[in-house]
Amino acid sequence: MKATIVFLFACASLLRAQLPSAPNALDADGLRHGEWIIYYDAEWNPVNDPDSAAFYREIVYERDKPVGPVIDRYPDGSKQWEATLLADRPEDVIHGDAIWYHDDGSVSIHAPFKNGLRHGVRKEYDENGSLLFTGGFVEDRPDGWHVRMNAEGDTLAALEYDDGVAFTLVYLFTKTHERFSAGDLDSAALYGAKALAQAERESGANSEDYGTVASDVAYVEHARGNYERAERLYRAGLEVAVAVNGEESQDAAITSNNLGILLRDLGKPEEAAPLFERVLNYVKNARGADDPRNAANYFNLAGVYRDLDRYDEATPLFDTAIILLERQEPIDSVALSWYLNDAGVAAFFGGDYAAAEARHLQAIDVKKRVLDETDPDYVLAFRNLDALYEQTGETKKRAAPLEEIARLVKLVDGETSVKYHAACNQLALVHDALGDYDRAVSVYRETATLMRDNPETKPSDYATVISNLGLTHKRRGDFGQAEYWLKESYRVRANNSGTDSPEAINALLNLGSFYGDVGMYRAAETAFLGAKRAVEANAPIDSTTHAAVISNLGYLRHQTGDYREAEELYRRSLAIKARVVGENDPDYAL
Repeated sequence: MKATIVFLFACASLLRAQLPSAPNALDADGLRHGEWIIYYDAEWNPVNDPDSAAFYREIVYERDKPVGPVIDRYPDGSKQWEATLLADRPEDVIHGDAIWYHDDGSVSIHAPFKNGLRHGVRKEYDENGSLLFTGGFVEDRPDGWHVRMNAEGDTLAALEYDDGVAFTLVYLFTKTHERFSAGDLDSAALYGAKALAQAERESGANSEDYGTVASDVAYVEHARGNYERAERLYRAGLEVAVAVNGEESQDAAITSNNLGILLRDLGKPEEAAPLFERVLNYVKNARGADDPRNAANYFNLAGVYRDLDRYDEATPLFDTAIILLERQEPIDSVALSWYLNDAGVAAFFGGDYAAAEARHLQAIDVKKRVLDETDPDYVLAFRNLDALYEQTGETKKRAAPLEEIARLVKLVDGETSVKYHAACNQLALVHDALGDYDRAVSVYRETATLMRDNPETKPSDYATVISNLGLTHKRRGDFGQAEYWLKESYRVRANNSGTDSPEAINALLNLGSFYGDVGMYRAAETAFLGAKRAVEANAPIDSTTHAAVISNLGYLRHQTGDYREAEELYRRSLAIKARVVGENDPDYAL
């Protein structure tokens, strides 16, 4: 038995390949030199006995430094690894491409190095040559995409790196919020897009993670003004939130609120309304209907109801929002001024003018204390109040807000601005309507002087102001000044638009009417006939302008006692109006 065992062991020794050897010489300085063979055990520890070696290395030294390719082999002589080394102790310093091999000789890993550090794209393969991994490195730090796949090429995992930092979903999501908070919206959007893609890779587009990221990235895009992408992402996030957590969930409510705000701002109140309804129902159930934190939710829904002309539903919601906000914030707050202003607008369009006036006056009172006079919202409050008084015909009340509007526009835009001139014109019109002709003339003259010397003034706007000035002089009984400014208005319009333009024709009609009212009938006839020739030469015979010219001629004949011709002209004017605007139009009855 013993002999048999010895014999079998001897046969096994004969079957083991004879490993090569080399001089492994040292030079005169004791440095490794020339060809060397180094044996390693299975743990890659150097060994002296070739019989205990699992690998061996072929290497050439020059003054103790590796020269040329270094090859590690299996005992049968096939390659296990090859590369170029800058040094091999205390450890290998690879420089250039390194290649690892499978037992069958096929490439297992191809990896570039630089001064011992991974540098470049590493690739890993199976025995059949199928790519299993690819990923870049820069001086040993992972960089770019690292993708692991199966033999069929399907991606199993993918992760992006930047200078060694792994772009995990948590990292990307955190960076999105950091950059957004810092006001760097473009960077936030970039990180957000990467986070969204990573969430889809890791969990799928129907996952809660994907929905959360989609909603947050939508918020970023909304802030950037990228509304189409924001809407698309909000809807994707909402769909996931409802599917995963239900329609009455907090996630669904938050995304519904943000999507509703976007749709409202895009002029889609009909789509925003059901979203805000969902949000309000959620917060009422979660917090209670009277929780002060619900103020904005009542306000948002009230706003879209107002935009949908559902004023009876909007008004009580606005009232509740204001009550809750006053409990939540200091009585003087910008938000309160907004709430009051919008409540006033809703009451105005709903026809509750008393409530509208009360809300607008409250808004002005608050804005005086919380806003700078140059804030656009400050002057808006007075414009809303003026619009209310204009609608209700309370001309006397219009003077105060119009005075304030003119002052604020002058403060913000300067006295040479077109906005200031328009505000002054409106103010003068109101003074004229109230019979305060001296004040009206003063404002008109100041405005006309500013406009005349301003190269940005439109001639038509200047002509309108001086025409109004002329008509106010007429009502004040200052006929010389009235005639001068009405003639000047016609001259400006004729020079700017042509003598046959509708603007010039209307200016002639104003001048003719003035002459007729002060008894200068010959001059009136000259003006009216001039207007008639101009309109018949250029305007359609059936036009409101033509009807106005004929009507004015009829009035002149009426004033001079030629009743038969006056009647004929009136009838002609009516016939034209009937054809142009119809008998039900207010202008026809006039």
